[in-house]
Amino acid sequence: MTITIDNYALRTMAFFKEKTNVSPLNCIVTKKSIIFLVDKGLVRKAIGRDALNVKYLRNQFKKDIKIFEKGESLDETIKNFIYPIKLNSSKIHRRVLAMLLANPNDRRKLLGNGQTTLKQLKEVINVYHQNIKDIKLL
Repeated sequence: MTITIDNYALRTMAFFKEKTNVSPLNCIVTKKSIIFLVDKGLVRKAIGRDALNVKYLRNQFKKDIKIFEKGESLDETIKNFIYPIKLNSSKIHRRVLAMLLANPNDRRKLLGNGQTTLKQLKEVINVYHQNIKDIKLL
């Protein structure tokens, strides 16, 4: 699988590395946010003490910043992305990713704010798993 990154994303990744001293594995730029994927164990360093790096990046780009760490499986990547919401399980059926959350009350967190987190998750999953076309919460 080949992932293509445009010039803006490359410059954004270079700026991220310069500010955080963490090399991002990938960067997904949307209209309202920039999502950075970092190696396992580096998310705390990337976020910075008291989230100073995130605040700085948010001010520079005038977009919401999300930093999460790559998982070894699809489930682990989803868990890392939606943290602190806990994922019970997920299953792919007919190109739809069905997610069962550990706490049913967490649905509101994923669906709140115009479904921002869910839309961002769809963007991330589309990059790495083109066979998934939609996400459903159970």
